[in-house]
Amino acid sequence: MHEDWDWFLQCAQRAKFHFVRQQTFVWHAGIGDSGAGGGRNVDAVALRRSTAAVHAKWAATRARLQAALAPLHEHARSAVARGEWAQAAADIRAALALNPNDPDALALMAVVERASHRLAEAQAALALASFVRPRDAALVYNLALICRERGDLAKARDCALRLGRMAQRDLRAAALRDQLDGTLT
Repeated sequence: MHEDWDWFLQCAQRAKFHFVRQQTFVWHAGIGDSGAGGGRNVDAVALRRSTAAVHAKWAATRARLQAALAPLHEHARSAVARGEWAQAAADIRAALALNPNDPDALALMAVVERASHRLAEAQAALALASFVRPRDAALVYNLALICRERGDLAKARDCALRLGRMAQRDLRAAALRDQLDGTLT
């Protein structure tokens, strides 16, 4: 169980991945007996155990990555607070070189891009950040604001709907959605 996840983590230690807009596999989650799928192919106990094993195996690597990212995030946040956009962008690019899908760095990049009036780039950064961390109401809300600012009300409404679904789990999401709903009409 989770041998594919572990294999990709091993590959990531030796090579960079490149996204290709192409279907490369089909997963039939409900078929089989691994316990890691869906439907009748779920063994919650085995799944938790296997997930914990992968997390434990890669804990030191993750800790090293987080330790390397922390000062870059802090420097970027400080530069953003001072309005030093070029310095912030440099720190963010360094963080993204270490972790290309880092939602915190992507969210900071969106701030820099917005301040530089590059709203399409800000939207792209936030879209990726909210894809990587889909339950983060602040990312979805900020994405909605950028979409609205760009005049893309359909995407802003989609974000409002996502926030509405989050509201069942997160009271902050309900407040954000209500605020956003009031600005879309």
